[in-house]
Amino acid sequence: YSIGGQTLPHLAQWAIDKFGIDPSRDPKIPELPKTFAESRLPESIRLELEEIAEVSIDGMDRLIRAHGQTLKDMAQLRTNSFPRIPDAVIWPDSHEQVEQIVACASRHNFVIIPFGGGT
Repeated sequence: YSIGGQTLPHLAQWAIDKFGIDPSRDPKIPELPKTFAESRLPESIRLELEEIAEVSIDGMDRLIRAHGQTLKDMAQLRTNSFPRIPDAVIWPDSHEQVEQIVACASRHNFVIIPFGGGT
């Protein structure tokens, strides 16, 4: 592109003037939520899953796994505006546990969304 590799000495000042940016001011970062929507996972299914693997319905565990790393995800995280977070987080330790979780989901007709390393 036409400005590729060029030094743009006035760009920072232009952005400051154009957008009213104060680079000396720390950004206001909102606190994470203290309350979360209740998990809608029925207790009977949670207990069944707990027989298979570690399960959490803790709000923060659920929030951490409710987003990826896109700009939209970061904006939602900064504004605490996630429309919905998972009802539970499950940590299987083996292929067999994953198979049992999938079978449980099939029996009870609930959705599983795999979450890896978070990137």
